[in-house]
Amino acid sequence: MLVLGTGMLVFAADARAQSSLPPWELEVHAGGHVMSSNPTSGTPIVEFPVGPPLPTGGGASLTRAVSSWYFGDGARLLNDVNVRFGVPGRITPLDTAVSRAIAERKDGAVFGARVARYLTRRIALELNIDYAPSKLEFVDGVNAAIEATSTSFLAAWRDLLGTGFTFNNSVTSTTASVAGNGHDITTTGALRFHFPESHGWRPYVTGGAGVIVYDGKAPSATLTGDYGFLFGNTFPINEQDIATVSVRTKDSAALGMLGGGVEYDFSRRHGLRADVRLEFHSSRVDTVLSAQPSVTLQPPSFVVATGLSPSIQFSNSTIFGRPSSLSGPDVNDLETFNGAGTRTRVRVSIGYVVHF
Repeated sequence: MLVLGTGMLVFAADARAQSSLPPWELEVHAGGHVMSSNPTSGTPIVEFPVGPPLPTGGGASLTRAVSSWYFGDGARLLNDVNVRFGVPGRITPLDTAVSRAIAERKDGAVFGARVARYLTRRIALELNIDYAPSKLEFVDGVNAAIEATSTSFLAAWRDLLGTGFTFNNSVTSTTASVAGNGHDITTTGALRFHFPESHGWRPYVTGGAGVIVYDGKAPSATLTGDYGFLFGNTFPINEQDIATVSVRTKDSAALGMLGGGVEYDFSRRHGLRADVRLEFHSSRVDTVLSAQPSVTLQPPSFVVATGLSPSIQFSNSTIFGRPSSLSGPDVNDLETFNGAGTRTRVRVSIGYVVHF
């Protein structure tokens, strides 16, 4: 009886305390991320696609269709040919640079609002919505690696074209980068537990789950290589190699949250709150490659191969049935790295609370 009576008194006291406060609250807050992590684990591509053999008109010359000289089988073929000709120029393939995580998210300020309903004096259910800038950026070293590949394209092709009966040789390679931008919106439902009040201060802990939605543009870099010459000062060859490095991400993910803070009520209806929350969710940032090879068809019709095995073939017409080596299919978002892992970040905010 004593235990039962004591329990009823505690419940009644809590109910009276609860009834003295408005059951609802609205909070607006602002803050920032003091800590965040971007996972780098994942699975790199095992092997870049190899193009089919191409007819070369007999002899021991062998070549194959490639979609780009900047990476994979195309870079291997170009370097092998230059080795056979004994010239020093080599292209530095994109392969190593794109077989890993190449981008991470950068966090900044956060702005949001919370609505809560007190079930008792100490327990409340809340709905939280936050907006934060959150853009993807290439990690350190990626742009430098891409630029190194672009520069090496010039040396490799200038050296190769210098070995033949070619005139008016022209080789260019440029890089155009696009910066990432965007934001995220986080929506969570949570249960909040307040500890006993002390001198107007009410500490609490909270936990919950929700969803994070990302929106924005991913960073990318496009390499454009052009080379052309007149064979025998008569037959024109012009070819273009475009390769794009980019990333692909999930637009949304389930999210978990743990946190705590303290509220100071300076009146029955108004207060200030300092809040710290740890958020975590699965993250997938894939690295992808695209390529668009282009060969100019123009008179007078002509086809020639470099003559050694392996070889590179150049053609400006379809009548011979011998296409240029740079005649592979377009490559659309070839996944060179499949990202995986958990992303975490710590948010700190200061909020203004209104009870009603």
